[in-house]
Amino acid sequence: MTTILISGGGRMGHLLVALLSQREDVQILWHTRRAAEIRRNMPQEGITMVSDGQALCSGRPAIVTDDITEVAGKADVIIFTQTANGRPEAVRRAASVIRRDRPVFIGAIPGCGGFDWLVGKEIGRDPNIVVWALRGVPATSPKMDTGRSVILGGFKDKLYLGFGQDVPLGLREEGAALVAHLFPQPTEMLSHFLEMTLSPLGFIHPSVLYARMGPYSQWDGKPFTEQVRWWADLTELAAYFLERCDAEQQRLIHAIEGALGLELKGAGTLHGKVVDQYRSLIADPRTMLSTFRTCSAFQSRIPMIEAQGGGYLFKMDHPGVREDLYYGMAFLLELGRRLGVEMPYMTEIYAWTVEFLGGPEASALEYLPEHWPPSRPIAQLRNEETTRFV
Repeated sequence: MTTILISGGGRMGHLLVALLSQREDVQILWHTRRAAEIRRNMPQEGITMVSDGQALCSGRPAIVTDDITEVAGKADVIIFTQTANGRPEAVRRAASVIRRDRPVFIGAIPGCGGFDWLVGKEIGRDPNIVVWALRGVPATSPKMDTGRSVILGGFKDKLYLGFGQDVPLGLREEGAALVAHLFPQPTEMLSHFLEMTLSPLGFIHPSVLYARMGPYSQWDGKPFTEQVRWWADLTELAAYFLERCDAEQQRLIHAIEGALGLELKGAGTLHGKVVDQYRSLIADPRTMLSTFRTCSAFQSRIPMIEAQGGGYLFKMDHPGVREDLYYGMAFLLELGRRLGVEMPYMTEIYAWTVEFLGGPEASALEYLPEHWPPSRPIAQLRNEETTRFV
């Protein structure tokens, strides 16, 4: 029996509870700040995954708690599913109780925000700590009913799996077999964790927000008359900013490849990766705009609240936008600064969004290694059989 701890009570946490509970050889533990609400709402059958109004499967965790130290020591596998800005505290608290006498697979879905560097700082480089992650999510969900059900948007066609650079081949193979057992899609192995840290998803929400409400948007500051979807209602201006930011990120990736002596083919372009992973769900994959507008998995709405007097205003405390901003764009811009890569579009969008949301906050820069990139290429360090987090 494999004991899996799912940390995070959002849509992905709900999906994984329902999905992974279908494995007879898996026991699910669940850590979330919403534990009390979930225990109060959850029916006997547990969390139900729903598609087109039909129940697909249900699963009930063995434990639901808001204290990760109560369950992290019992887990063979830990999957952090909360937004990257919610992970540092959870990882920090789990570190004190995680077992060190056998391998424990500590993962993130999705593996954004420099997750391997976070684990390296808070948990350390113990040989039994196996750092892994999926780039992106195995399935999407536009909506959940806390503690009761979650709507399935669609499964990705392919998954991308990566491991921390310290993980030996045998444990990578064991981890890959575990992922293949848990998820139905084919999985491609990434060569370096940077291919997740540099995933082209770290700038997407601020770019769309900037196009909708920034200085070139024609927004008059009044409430919107209706709720808008992030991707199905993507504007041409938003697609333009996505293209420009993606081009800047590609320049950054090429600079990192040169500095480290690596090939980071798995990082890819935004349009290319979306088509690759959601091909069967996209009606028109020709352009960035048509791809996002016609992907049936992308139905989530821009978070809004009802305004006094009618209409809708942006929900300023939405964690997803802050995740992209402080654990995606901040990372990319700092790496660009260190490597001398100019990124004017991303710089402008970042500065506007920080001001729009009320000022700077904690970010992934708190655990970005001070002396990165290393003075010698990683490929050379590998040849010298030097083990370190990079």
